[in-house]
Amino acid sequence: MEIVDKVALITGGASGIGRAIGTSLARRGARVVIADIDENAADDVVSSLVNQEMRAISVELDVASQQSWEAARAKVEDVFGPVDILCNNAGVGTARKPLDQLSDRDWTFVFDVNARGVINGIRSILPSMRQRQSDCHIVNTGSVLSFFALDGAGDYVASKYAVLGISETLALELRNTRIGVSVLCPGLVDTPIAQNTSRRTGRAFDPASNGRMASKPAGLDPAVVGNSVVAAIQTGEFFIFTHPEYGEYLVRRAEVVQEALCRSPSLGTRDDTTFLASAFQD
Repeated sequence: MEIVDKVALITGGASGIGRAIGTSLARRGARVVIADIDENAADDVVSSLVNQEMRAISVELDVASQQSWEAARAKVEDVFGPVDILCNNAGVGTARKPLDQLSDRDWTFVFDVNARGVINGIRSILPSMRQRQSDCHIVNTGSVLSFFALDGAGDYVASKYAVLGISETLALELRNTRIGVSVLCPGLVDTPIAQNTSRRTGRAFDPASNGRMASKPAGLDPAVVGNSVVAAIQTGEFFIFTHPEYGEYLVRRAEVVQEALCRSPSLGTRDDTTFLASAFQD
């Protein structure tokens, strides 16, 4: 897919991976929309891009609110026209509690942003993409934790499993169209997600209070991830990984599943498999 002159909306675009994706797209000639709940931070990113003679605007966007999405879409269409590239990237981090200690508020906060934000973006932008029948692309930000769990991060893990399922379903539903779909599954990236999450929830940010967080590596430069996302949009790649080293763990997980399947008695019928496994029948 060609990037030049495409209108690209990036949620969570004011920092971290979102800012990197927006910058990478702008450098390749896209008209970029930096969408973020922090309007001032989004304005700062846009000023930086415009000062480098790139085309960009900012919109205030709470991805958990369908009303906010509609207002943002209207502004973008008024200035740049309809969105061609949608990057559902906005995300928040874990409350860092065991599952039985997570409150309703904890679950709602994480799922409203990480999962519902993706759904709201699809519902707001996809209909126009379908109608125009031109080359478009949707990127949803999951995680390597879309594939396996991490203790003490169940709220985040569950939300990222949801993003993977949404993305795979979307790719199936759009397989006979000109709309591409990708799911970004990064490992550790050097972003302020933990600090931003703490600021929005009012929880104190103290990585030293958690043994795992205290030993957490710095992570990748977000700019590298941004470039990988743009490359995937151009080539139509579905999975975008940042750490191929995780491959051995994903293989091990698949082996555990395969071993369990082999031990399982055959209770269903072939019709059942044929009905549900459409993703692997093409």
